Amino acid sequence: MANKIDMPEFDDYILIDEDRIPIYTGEHDDHSYMWYGISDGNSGEVNFKVHISIDEDDSDFLLEDIFVRYFDAKYNQDTYMSADEFEHWGDNFYPLSVVKQILQELEELVRLLEGNPHSSRIHEIIDLNRAIKAYRNISLRICFDDTIPLEEKLIYILPKKAVLIDFYSRFIHYVRKMINENQNAEFFVVSGP
Repeated sequence: MANKIDMPEFDDYILIDEDRIPIYTGEHDDHSYMWYGISDGNSGEVNFKVHISIDEDDSDFLLEDIFVRYFDAKYNQDTYMSADEFEHWGDNFYPLSVVKQILQELEELVRLLEGNPHSSRIHEIIDLNRAIKAYRNISLRICFDDTIPLEEKLIYILPKKAVLIDFYSRFIHYVRKMINENQNAEFFVVSGP
């Protein structure tokens, strides 16, 4: 089944020395990817009507924090793998109204990255120490050495903030399109590899 999500018509952001963090549409079945999408059925089953796929590490570094924060166990109890907390290796159900709140927060994040990248509010939305690890062309020492203070890492990262802006902008676009095209759906699901 082909997925109906299209790429944005133009790129608003020019990437600086970076590879674009991939978001796959359509049938992308790989065991190391998280699936984000609209599910047919109820909270007891996952049958994706439409979805996007993101590498599980990129998903972990860039999105998991916000989905963990909005996780509500009551939507995840009547499943074949009930969960009391976000399950990286399982299925996580969210009402569409909650996903719309997540998108609003991510839109705020994009605005802050564009206009006020030193705002403390950014750290309330995402963990920049984790987000930095999704960068492709920055020294692994800078990305993964947790003894280096975040302020020092930001000297290298903020000039390349377009990578994060690009990723979050595309994610927002895809998810909003899924919701708009499936307004009668009940659940959005984040499904682990």
